[in-house]
Amino acid sequence: TNIGDGYSCIEMSGFNNEFISNTFGNCSRPISSGTSTGGSNYLIKSNIFNGSKENRGFQLYGSNMTIINNTLSNLDSVAINLRDINNSNIINNTIYNASYGLILIGASSNLGTFDWDSVSPPSRGSLNNKNITIIGNVFLNITNNAMILAGDNFTVYNNTIISYTQSSMTLPAIHGVSLNNSRVYNNTISSYQNGIEISHSENLTINSNTIYNNTRYGIN
Repeated sequence: TNIGDGYSCIEMSGFNNEFISNTFGNCSRPISSGTSTGGSNYLIKSNIFNGSKENRGFQLYGSNMTIINNTLSNLDSVAINLRDINNSNIINNTIYNASYGLILIGASSNLGTFDWDSVSPPSRGSLNNKNITIIGNVFLNITNNAMILAGDNFTVYNNTIISYTQSSMTLPAIHGVSLNNSRVYNNTISSYQNGIEISHSENLTINSNTIYNNTRYGIN
């Protein structure tokens, strides 16, 4: 069903909601928290969204979310866009042919509201994203960053990030800004400018990653 440009297939708030095994089409966003309300205890599992130009993926904020085994493709924006997320897991999702893969940054400076079009992390400072696990996700042919991460106590491991267009990549696969008290390990990254780029971060451990065929640095 075509619900029109600018609308979500599902716009949600509240608690203890599950969205499982849905196939989305002809909407600007498959699942969204909207502009003013979040929620907690969400399970978003085994959904499929094959987008098109100007489509976005999941836009969510809240706490205690599990986003697992979803497939998002052909998006001219961010596949999974999370703001002010706590105690949540992003596991075994497949994202391909998208402008950006996974973004976890904070609210805009406008009194906690969200600018979903912004993909720029702050230059420094702690954000509200805390206790996040990112495991086993696959990012293929992401034309900008596969991940932009900012927050505290992240575990990022066993993810695969491969670009198909090495010569055009000018961004790192994983960009961590104010990524504190976190660990990034056992990830495979190929054909970006930099594999992992970190700034303004404290108590961060990066180890046992396989990073190759990048045009500049493995870790910067």
